[in-house]
Amino acid sequence: MNRLERRFGRFAIPNLIRYIIVLYVIGTVIDIVNPSFYYQWLMLDIGRVLDGQIWRLITFIIYPMDSNPIFLFFELYLYYMIGTSLENAWGSFRFNLYYVSGILF
Repeated sequence: MNRLERRFGRFAIPNLIRYIIVLYVIGTVIDIVNPSFYYQWLMLDIGRVLDGQIWRLITFIIYPMDSNPIFLFFELYLYYMIGTSLENAWGSFRFNLYYVSGILF
């Protein structure tokens, strides 16, 4: 792990959880404005990815967790608290690796 951090640590995104939360908010706004847009253009659909829509490999992440604003606020606040705590304890590189590996696996 230390070797990876020495080699690739410069690519770590500091405060990654803030960007993730912004993406969740964007996904929620998209879901409120046009609920079918996510399913038509952003959802992870392997058939469409193989047809050339490779952006779906990334955009499936912004699916809104909940459309209720109160629950959304608490979920995003919880994500922020946990994400910043993990990043402060582990460092940016390890938290980035943790989050990206969670998405991949």
